[in-house]
Amino acid sequence: MKKDFVEVIIDIPTADLNKGFHYSLPDEMRNKTEVGSLVLVPFRGRQVLGYVVGFPVSPEVDKVKGVSLVLDEPPLFDWDAHTLSRWISTYYQSPLSTTLRLVSPPGRGRKLRQEIALDLERKDALSLISLQDRLHEEIVEFLATSGGRAETKKLLKYFSSHNPKMINTTIG
Repeated sequence: MKKDFVEVIIDIPTADLNKGFHYSLPDEMRNKTEVGSLVLVPFRGRQVLGYVVGFPVSPEVDKVKGVSLVLDEPPLFDWDAHTLSRWISTYYQSPLSTTLRLVSPPGRGRKLRQEIALDLERKDALSLISLQDRLHEEIVEFLATSGGRAETKKLLKYFSSHNPKMINTTIG
């Protein structure tokens, strides 16, 4: 079977995403991709998890984005489990991504975390920003005291609780 393209169900439980999306499959990922493989794909401006459910001969659209990463593990389900999931999804009118989770082994689920990382030494990073830009200075300080990286959610939570006026002005 030729594996130039994959059909992916995005792992976001909503009925709006109950159809597969087509992605190109880079050469180095073709041998380790099967039905049931968990992949990282670009979707609506961000990276999301998805399940491979097929290998179309050609994509439905002209411009096809590529799979970013095939997670290095055995597939979460096989073709029969995929077929059962589609039936459950149709019969109970539930999102396909939810029913695919039902046939996946327990403990194999994944979540993505967004992180912000400080790539410079604290003093070098502080020298790059103006003294008037207090928020950027506080972000550099927060990252430096957090070992150089922090989840985006934690960073926003910290700043909204410590200085809500500053974070709301900058982000909102």
